[in-house]
Amino acid sequence: MDMIEKTNRGISGSTLKIIAIVTMFIDHVGATIVQGELFNLTYDYATMNIIFNLGLIMRIIGRLAFPIFCFLLVEGFLHTKNIKKYALRLFIFAFISEIPFDFAFYKKFFAWQHQNVFFTLFIGLVVISGINIVLKRFADKKQLCTLLAFVIAVAGMVLAELLKCDYAALGILVIVILYMFHSKKCTSALLVSIIFAAYCINPAISTYKQLIAFDYLNTNMYAFVYYMLSTITQAFACLGFIPIHFYNGEKGLSLKYFFYAFYPAHLLLLGIIVNYII
Repeated sequence: MDMIEKTNRGISGSTLKIIAIVTMFIDHVGATIVQGELFNLTYDYATMNIIFNLGLIMRIIGRLAFPIFCFLLVEGFLHTKNIKKYALRLFIFAFISEIPFDFAFYKKFFAWQHQNVFFTLFIGLVVISGINIVLKRFADKKQLCTLLAFVIAVAGMVLAELLKCDYAALGILVIVILYMFHSKKCTSALLVSIIFAAYCINPAISTYKQLIAFDYLNTNMYAFVYYMLSTITQAFACLGFIPIHFYNGEKGLSLKYFFYAFYPAHLLLLGIIVNYII
């Protein structure tokens, strides 16, 4: 599979990682503190509007993070010298991060209904590793190659759903697409954007019907727009492809373990804030 051509212009992999980390942090603050805690406190109507807007904006900004992390995962897979060590790091930090993740989002140490994104990235890495093996071993048998790659991708999606990983099957599908169309950034961006938009269709229709039934469109336009935007926030993931488009193929600063440490650390901090401070 072709590598992305390197150029001095644009932004490096480390810059992409920083963008993803910052937007992820904004998203998690919005989810745990703004929407999860501040929203439940008693305010006047004007203050409630501010909290509504702030939380929504933070969650929309946060949508940029996941496609960037998926893109960087594929980049890491294509450039790493040891896939097994890469996978092992993701697997170990998935377990390390789970307690802080549950503590921040569910206010308890173990919540089996939702697993952190490291599990998604780990499964995604295993899936594209399997697809890569198939592409090499059965390159001369296109139909068999396509069938096996499809089976591996579906198996990974099913596993992510069963484990209730962050983004679940959708996340695995995004990783597979970014891998298969790695050298065609515009194509992969379009396909992933369509998938995220399609993911929002049913919830959007359901929310629209409920709001119409309560006549929100005529009686409270602000609430109508807010709830509709809240329903389709995943569609804003397409914005993550803006910085990805400017990726120059260079590694940049060495931030190999920064994200691994930052992820559980910031979740632990948020967990402490929402459980003991607010």
